[in-house]
Amino acid sequence: MHEAVWRRLVALVIVFVGVLLIWTADRDVVRFASVGNAHVCAVRQLLDLPAELDAVFLGSSRVRRGISTTSYSDLMGVDEDGVFNLGRPGREILRSESIISYLIESGRRPDVVVMEADIDRIQLGGDDRQFWSSRQAGFLTFGEIVSASLAGNRDRGWQRVVQGMHNKMTQTLLRHLSGITFEVVRSDAGKPQNVCWNEGFDKKTKGKLKKQAKQREKVNELYEDIETSFDDRFNNEPSELRDFEIAAIERIRQRLKAVGSHLVVVRQQGYLEPPLSADVVKKVQAQIPEFAVPDESLRRKISDQYMDKSHLDPEGRATYTTWLTSVISSKRSSQ
Repeated sequence: MHEAVWRRLVALVIVFVGVLLIWTADRDVVRFASVGNAHVCAVRQLLDLPAELDAVFLGSSRVRRGISTTSYSDLMGVDEDGVFNLGRPGREILRSESIISYLIESGRRPDVVVMEADIDRIQLGGDDRQFWSSRQAGFLTFGEIVSASLAGNRDRGWQRVVQGMHNKMTQTLLRHLSGITFEVVRSDAGKPQNVCWNEGFDKKTKGKLKKQAKQREKVNELYEDIETSFDDRFNNEPSELRDFEIAAIERIRQRLKAVGSHLVVVRQQGYLEPPLSADVVKKVQAQIPEFAVPDESLRRKISDQYMDKSHLDPEGRATYTTWLTSVISSKRSSQ
C-alpha cells in the first residue's frame, strides 16, 4: 500500500510538471528567454519595443556585436529610440522568422529589417542532421515547430516534430529550474535597450587572442595567400539545408513585403576570412536577391578588425555599419 501511494504521488508530480511545461512553454515571456545569455534584456527588448520602428537587426552574436544602433541612427538621420539590434547567439533563421511574426502580429512595422542568413548553408549545402538546435526549438511556438518540421522533407517531418518538441520542453524545464524564468517574470517593463550589450565584448583577452591564432591557422590552411585569395567554394549538389534556408527567407520576404518593410540579408564573415568571389556572390544572390556583402577592398580592410575569431572590434563595427547604411540608402533610392 505504501509503495502504491508513492507511485501515485510520483505520477501526479510528473503529470503536474508536464502540464506546467506545456502551459508555460509558449508564453512569450518564457520562450523569448531561450537565448544563450542576457536573458532579461533579450525578453524585455521584444516585450517593450515601441510601436514605431525605423530598423531592426536580426541574427547571431555577429549581428549584435557587428552593427551599431548609434552609428546607424546618426548616419540615417533617425531617432535611435526606433532602432534595435536584436542579435542573439547562434545562426538561427527560424528564430528570426519567429521574431518577425511577433513584430507584425503585435502591430509593429519596421521600416528596415536587416537579417542575417546562414550563407554557409547556401554556399556549401549539407544535410539535416543538425536540423534543430535546443535554443532555436525553445524560442519557437509549438505551431512554428510543427510547421517548420513538416516543410520540405515529409518523410522525416514527424521525426523532426518529435525532436523539436523534445528540445523545446527540455529548454523550458531548464529555464524554470535555473531560475531564469522567475528572474524574467519579475523584471519590470520599461524602455528597452537598443542592444543587449556586455562591456566585456570590446575587451581583448588571452582567450580571444588564442582563438584568433587558431583561426589564422585555419584560414592559412584553406587559402594560399589570404591577402589576395577569394572564397570561391560552392557546392552545387542538392541540399536540404540550403532549400530549407531559402524557403524560410522566402516566407520572411513575403511577410515583410505585405507590410511595406525593406529587407536586407547579410552574413558577416570571420576573422581573416577572404572576400567571397564574384561568382559565389552571384550564385547566392540568384537565390537571395536581398543579399548584400562588402566589396573586395572593404572586406580586406576589415578582415583583421576583430575582437576574436568571429566578432568585429569597435573600428570594424563602425566601418561595417557605415557600409550597411550606404546599402540601405541605395536600395531606397532605387525603389
